[in-house]
Amino acid sequence: MYTYRIVEDAEEKELIYKLRYDIYCEEKRWLDSSEYSKCLEKDKYDETSLHFGAFDINNILVGSVRLIFPESNMKIPIEESFQIASDFNQKRLEVSRLVIPKDKRGYNISMGLIRTIFEWAIKNGMTHAYSIIENDFMVYINRKGYPFKPIKEGKDYFGGYTIPTCLILNDVEDYFVKNKVIK
Repeated sequence: MYTYRIVEDAEEKELIYKLRYDIYCEEKRWLDSSEYSKCLEKDKYDETSLHFGAFDINNILVGSVRLIFPESNMKIPIEESFQIASDFNQKRLEVSRLVIPKDKRGYNISMGLIRTIFEWAIKNGMTHAYSIIENDFMVYINRKGYPFKPIKEGKDYFGGYTIPTCLILNDVEDYFVKNKVIK
């Protein structure tokens, strides 16, 4: 019903930024809409991130997520926001900006995006995936076989109580392959 893929086209990326604006600025009001004159929610990490999109049968964007890759000796946002020491020996990334329009939530789009990004991350030799997650969503994705573990006490951040987490990809790769989560 949905297809998941890397988004490289500039026009499709603008659709992602517009969706993020709609959710983070208009719906949730986590970000101040006056700071985004073009109604596109972008930040300094977007240019060096890999964006993934979920598309319906008519090729309409119905969700997205990005992977932030640190440049050499660069901290990722979770490390800055939660004062976490960086391990520059890890092939790490941060999962960020998972968004799905309100009318499409509940259709397992988030799990399709998550499966797609972890398939990509494992195939490309990444070792650690970090993310800032609300507790309810962490419980949900843990039940689905993605054992994100808290790495520090949570705090009110970006609109709600969130927890800094890590998924060690080497520890779950065999599980994903065995259960045909990834090929």
